[in-house]
Amino acid sequence: MAAPNVKKAEGLSMIDCAMVVIEPEDGSDGIAFTSASKMGVEKQEETTDAVKNIIKGEVKAQKPEETTLTGHTLTLTDTTMIMTFLPILQGGTLTMDEDGLTPTKYEPPASGKNEGKKFKLKAYTAIMEGASTIGYGCVTYPGCKGTPVLFNFEDNVFQSNEYTINSTPGAGEKPYTWERVDKLPTFEASLGALTVQSAAGSTTGKTKLTVTPSKSGSNIYMVKTGSSVDMPAYDAVCSSDYQAWDGTSDLTATTGQKILVVECTSDKKARKAGIATVTSKT
Repeated sequence: MAAPNVKKAEGLSMIDCAMVVIEPEDGSDGIAFTSASKMGVEKQEETTDAVKNIIKGEVKAQKPEETTLTGHTLTLTDTTMIMTFLPILQGGTLTMDEDGLTPTKYEPPASGKNEGKKFKLKAYTAIMEGASTIGYGCVTYPGCKGTPVLFNFEDNVFQSNEYTINSTPGAGEKPYTWERVDKLPTFEASLGALTVQSAAGSTTGKTKLTVTPSKSGSNIYMVKTGSSVDMPAYDAVCSSDYQAWDGTSDLTATTGQKILVVECTSDKKARKAGIATVTSKT
C-alpha cells in the first residue's frame, strides 16, 4: 500500500531553446532572439567540508558537507551573430545604418576592459504533449554579466558563436526562477529615447539645443514646438508641422514652450525622440 501522502507525479516533456530574452537592469533597450540552438548551464557553488568526531574508529558525531549554490555560468551557442548583444555583453560602440536596425560597425572597449551591463536573462523552452506545443517553460537568471566575445571562422561552415555569461544573484535573491507561460512573448520595434536640453541661444528669441546620444549614420533631425507636443510612433513619418534641423544651429522658440526633437531616417521615419522645455534668449 502506498503511503497516504504520496501522489503520482506527471513530468513535463520540454524541448528546444525556443527564445532568449535579455533585459538590462539599467532600463535600457533589451533584445530577444530565437536563433540560439543551445544554452549550457553550469552551477557555481561553494562547498564546506564535513566535520567528524571519530574516536577509536567510531563516528561519535558529524556535521555533513554543505554545498551552497552561488550562481550559474550560462553558455549560449548561436549560428548567427547578434550584433546588438555585444554592447550589452562587453560594452563598446555599435553603429547602425539609417534604418536604425542594420549594424554597420562595432568597436569593443579598450583591451582589458569589460564595460558590459548587468542584465536578467530569460530562457524559454517548449512544453509538448503528443505532437503539440501546449506551453513554454521560462527560466529567469538574475545578476547576469557577459564575458569577452570571440569570433570563430571555418571554411564551408556557418560562423558559430558562443556567449558566456555569469549569473550571480544578490544577497537574498533566488539563483533562478521557473515559470510556465501559455505562449512566447512578442516584441515590436519601439521608439528610442533622446535626452534634449534647451539653453538660451546667441540672439534674442533663439534657443540652443543639446541632444544625446548623437544621431546615427545618415539620419536627420526633425523638430516641432508648441504649448504641448506628442511623441510620434516608431516609423511614423515626421513631415507635417515639423522643420528640419542640422543638430547645431540655434532655433527660434518661445521660453516655456515644449520642443520635440525626432531622429529620423532620411525619408523622415521616426527612430528616436525627446522633449524639452524651451529656454530662449531674452
